[in-house]
Amino acid sequence: MTPRDAIATLYRRQADFAGRSGRTEALLALAFVLLVLGAVKGPVAWVLFPELFGRPASASAQGLRLAMGEVLGALAFWAIFTVKPVAALLVRRLHDLDRSGRGLAVLLVPGVGLIVLIWWLVQRGTEGANRFGPQV
Repeated sequence: MTPRDAIATLYRRQADFAGRSGRTEALLALAFVLLVLGAVKGPVAWVLFPELFGRPASASAQGLRLAMGEVLGALAFWAIFTVKPVAALLVRRLHDLDRSGRGLAVLLVPGVGLIVLIWWLVQRGTEGANRFGPQV
């Protein structure tokens, strides 16, 4: 599966919480989401919070700060509409491991939950058909 296919599948199957998604599809789609967030948030933070980066705040950069605020708003809008497709992808990925989608509740455990979920994401799916459908 190519990265383009994984991204297309992420949005095409955004309401599909049934079935299975393979490891490659999940990792490529999640890498895309994280790259977009990182690529936009970094420059936005650099402009909006110059003190954090050891730069003096200048009044002449006010227009740039306003523009970056709008970019940040657009990013938030995109993130809100990407939460559901990512949740569906994670549920399907857990199905590939023959686990219930309720396993996402592990994220409620501070610190350890994210590590456990990452561990599950990188594991190989069950061979052949399982209770959630045929192997993809």
